[in-house]
Amino acid sequence: MREARVQWYGHVLRGKEDSVRKIGLELEVSGKRPRGHPKQRWSGTLHMNMKVTGVHPDQAQDREKWRHDTRRAANPTSGTNLKRKKKKKRKKKKKKKKKKKITSLLLISK
Repeated sequence: MREARVQWYGHVLRGKEDSVRKIGLELEVSGKRPRGHPKQRWSGTLHMNMKVTGVHPDQAQDREKWRHDTRRAANPTSGTNLKRKKKKKRKKKKKKKKKKKITSLLLISK
């Protein structure tokens, strides 16, 4: 998915300035965002993907180089994805430990 997202972004960047895709991509929406944890935006995800792949938007004009460089995005063990998996695993492990403690306390109290 990451590879497709970054490749599509390059496709849009190579397009004409007045294309609907490019206008929509650069569109700024006015107004305030709701309180709390901000929802993830496409542009934020794209920015993170660009960091992982190590490509810069200026490179999009050279289509072959762009495609070659974005292939790195398909690697599932790259940077942020690996960190996310480890964090999830730690949370799950921690949750299991808490459950074990609670069940043992319940047995003692009977």
